[in-house]
Amino acid sequence: MPISILSRMGEKSGNSAWKTQWTTTVGDMMDDTFAYDDQQPVCSIPDAPILNLSDPSIATRYEYNSVQSALVTIIYPCICLFGILTNSIFLLTVIRVPHMKNITNIYLSSLAVSDIMFLITGTGFGLWRYLSTPVISDFSFLGGVHGCLITQVLNSTPFYASTLLVTVVAVERYLAICRPIHHRKINSRGRAFALIAVTWVVALCCEAMLCPTVSDYTVKCVIWPNDDYFMEFPQTIGGCFYPALWAQILTAFALIVPSLLAIFVTFILYILIVRKLSKRIHKAPSEQTSNRAKSRRTRDHVAKMLITAGTVFYILLTPRTVVTIYYYIKSFAGTPGLPPGVEFILFTSTNILLYVNSVTNPIMYAFSNKRYRTAFIQAFCPGSKMINVSSSS
Repeated sequence: MPISILSRMGEKSGNSAWKTQWTTTVGDMMDDTFAYDDQQPVCSIPDAPILNLSDPSIATRYEYNSVQSALVTIIYPCICLFGILTNSIFLLTVIRVPHMKNITNIYLSSLAVSDIMFLITGTGFGLWRYLSTPVISDFSFLGGVHGCLITQVLNSTPFYASTLLVTVVAVERYLAICRPIHHRKINSRGRAFALIAVTWVVALCCEAMLCPTVSDYTVKCVIWPNDDYFMEFPQTIGGCFYPALWAQILTAFALIVPSLLAIFVTFILYILIVRKLSKRIHKAPSEQTSNRAKSRRTRDHVAKMLITAGTVFYILLTPRTVVTIYYYIKSFAGTPGLPPGVEFILFTSTNILLYVNSVTNPIMYAFSNKRYRTAFIQAFCPGSKMINVSSSS
């Protein structure tokens, strides 16, 4: 799920006062908002709603606590930097080693680019907000509804592209193993680039379905406690949120269905691949013992790789999908759901899993293979002996 929308659900889950505004996003920062008349604050913005946080016990819920600060400033950036490192190493390996410039790596290179973009935008926007305002639910630093939409596009599109590219890789592997003759006929660099372009277009279309919910700009005037600690807090906080039911349903569809389809399709294709490899072993003539043993080793290696990659993909992506389904069921049904503290833990932990997924993609799809590890050594150790490996698609 895109961090730009769903991380806000987690913030609101840890802050019960915001449950009626679960996707506040962007607002214009304004100074000198309050005029004082007989010591009563009056909002100077016409018709702007007033958020009364004069009770310190309530006001403190709107600032970053120690866990949120650690996530935004330490944990997320560390995961992001490691993810950029792993994906960049793979890209440089493909660029530097001639035999790595094959069709399979065209898909994996696009996947690495989308993962880097997702990590940078998700972590970057969170850190930018943290440095811009002490209020966790204030997105005024982006400067209005246009900033809200730009945030959505830059963060959500690479997430969708990454998820879809994982599915495309699974389809290509299925065709190569289960339909090898047909795959050899249609497989080409032009087709690979065309599929990647289509994948990014579909990702943009999925992202476009999220835009209606962040298309209504609002500003709230805030009454903070009469305490020196809150003197520097912004007197306005703003966001973009369109509460229409159709927009919420469209967003729920866009957040849940693509991920469910990716998980289901990838799971089925991996099962079919393992079954096909097993059938090949049983069909081999009994006298060809060495060939059967070689086929069995190949089957076991491929099956192990697919099971590992598939398991990691499910473990990292499924929890956020389940949590998102839970959130929308709770939202549409109007039920209280789990305690806010529990919900915050759920959203935070699944946020981390999404980042980790982008970190592990190059490890699962590339460096778990001996051929890729050898190419890595060749790429970053110029003095190593050149390895003659034939190109493969």
